[in-house]
Amino acid sequence: MSEHEASPDVLDDDHEEDEEQVDLDGEVEPEEMIDDEVEDVVDGEEDEKQEIEEGLDLGMPEEEGSGYHEEPYAENEIGAENGEHDKADGGESIEAVHMEENAPHQEEEIEQKDEKDAVKHDELLSRPPHGSEVFVGGITQDTTEDDLRALCSSCGDIYEVRVLKDKETSQNKGYAFVTFTTRESAEKAIETLGASELKGKKLRFSQSQSKHRLFIGNIPKGWDKPELEKILVEQGPGIESVELLKDPKNPERNRGFAFVDYYNHACAENARKVMSRASFRLGSNVPTVSWADPRGGPDTPAAMAQV
Repeated sequence: MSEHEASPDVLDDDHEEDEEQVDLDGEVEPEEMIDDEVEDVVDGEEDEKQEIEEGLDLGMPEEEGSGYHEEPYAENEIGAENGEHDKADGGESIEAVHMEENAPHQEEEIEQKDEKDAVKHDELLSRPPHGSEVFVGGITQDTTEDDLRALCSSCGDIYEVRVLKDKETSQNKGYAFVTFTTRESAEKAIETLGASELKGKKLRFSQSQSKHRLFIGNIPKGWDKPELEKILVEQGPGIESVELLKDPKNPERNRGFAFVDYYNHACAENARKVMSRASFRLGSNVPTVSWADPRGGPDTPAAMAQV
């Protein structure tokens, strides 16, 4: 190509002016044909734009200008103003926002759970106490709950009557349970109705052996009674006594098991179910929870058999 001939190449019309460079002699050449050694080719606005995009600053020494980026910094500032952050900061900010948004819902759920637990606990405690149930034996197969209710009502208010029946024949098994609202009424029924007859058969009345006592094993041996009671109270209502056996050789340590008496069978059954869950722990120990034998002292054969 001669010095004074224009390039025959035709560039795209939309970018023709942007991609053409003017040399000192006023000749127009395509960008790809411009010699890199021509130092006088200038286009103020285009050069400045290209230099910024390439990360160069001609007003700075070479070692300072190399690698200098201004626009990304500006973009970061704009992004920060618009609430945009890098991944780490953004993750923390989003998590904090979610926690703040979910806080009212979590508090509401906790309040609802507490209300449900309170209602359940009140219902358990509203049932008659331990010792208010009477065993009635010797009844005929045609004896009904109404027959027993009529017989026992003279001793006090009755909470419920249960006649045990065979699952296959649906006939009663010859005995029943009458639950009074108080222990005193149950004791009166045992004293006054022990020699009574119903439908030609003599009845037997005695105290029901309803379960209301739990055995709890694998208790941390460094725990004292208040520590154990604090955990047990959180699992359900109705605790009347906690018997944590101490180590006779070291009074500051326990023997690893305890007996807990509850207000009634319903409270004891509720606590047994809660503490039998796989997630329940006493410290780091998985406890053993089961029904205890009737009270007879911690060192009786029956009690020791559970240890």
